[in-house]
Amino acid sequence: MVFGGIFFVLNMGLFGGDITEILSRATRLWPLLLVLIGVILLLAKGSRWWIGIAIGLSVVLAVVAVSTLSQGRLPVTAADSRTVRLEKSLGSLKESEVRLNFSAGDLVLESLPSYSTLLAEGQLSYRQGGKEPTNEFRETDSKGYLQLASPDSKRSFLASGKDDSWTLGLTSRIPLDLIIQGGAMSGRLSLTDMKLRSLRVEVEASKLDVRLPQEAGRTAITIKAGATSSINLDIPKNVEARIKANLGLSSFSIDGDRFQKRDGFYISSKFDSAQNRLDLDLDAGTSSVTIR
Repeated sequence: MVFGGIFFVLNMGLFGGDITEILSRATRLWPLLLVLIGVILLLAKGSRWWIGIAIGLSVVLAVVAVSTLSQGRLPVTAADSRTVRLEKSLGSLKESEVRLNFSAGDLVLESLPSYSTLLAEGQLSYRQGGKEPTNEFRETDSKGYLQLASPDSKRSFLASGKDDSWTLGLTSRIPLDLIIQGGAMSGRLSLTDMKLRSLRVEVEASKLDVRLPQEAGRTAITIKAGATSSINLDIPKNVEARIKANLGLSSFSIDGDRFQKRDGFYISSKFDSAQNRLDLDLDAGTSSVTIR
């Protein structure tokens, strides 16, 4: 009951920090358990009820203490990280699929300048002592397939250590299909200038700030985020949209004048005839969602 209650409170986000960091720090406070148990045993003279209460109270106090000290995830710093430099030439590609399998941490994604001759460029930082991200690329009939992956791209909540930090730029010269999968993250995706044909994001409890493309033609977007996520979507003024939102108990904010609800969708007035438009399928559970 004690541990079930603790995990429930942490997953609901009632304390600061994520569960991975909290449990990692809590392991450092194990002497506190012995101190509290000893004090209560002295006072209770060995009563079995008091022993159970002492253990439960000690665990709760340890988690609360760690939670209070924890202010979000620990970033990767120069002292405890390694960095891989990425440069992938555009070559003769006419289109590409890019897949990012990201563990947890900070992800910054943006468009490369129009004059760039690269498909992708960036820096991938990871925890010192861990395995470096993998980089796989192949080309078939002028279409590229690029996959970047953290070795532990879906870390268990029991994992410890620093989170990864990726800063990545992608080409704005050819159509792209972008797939992002992984654990809890803080993601800033600036996709405004990309020729994005499709976007699929599947993450755990995360914070996502996404600026969607403004001149990509038709774009299909699917976003699935775990409970207690925070999602902000910025749709350019010249882009029409049709939005399907499965939000459960989420806090939801949308421009009701621009996107009117009809037949289960939020649809802008000129969607059917627009040159630049997007279909958005959003599944975010108990989260905070803002669309503007």
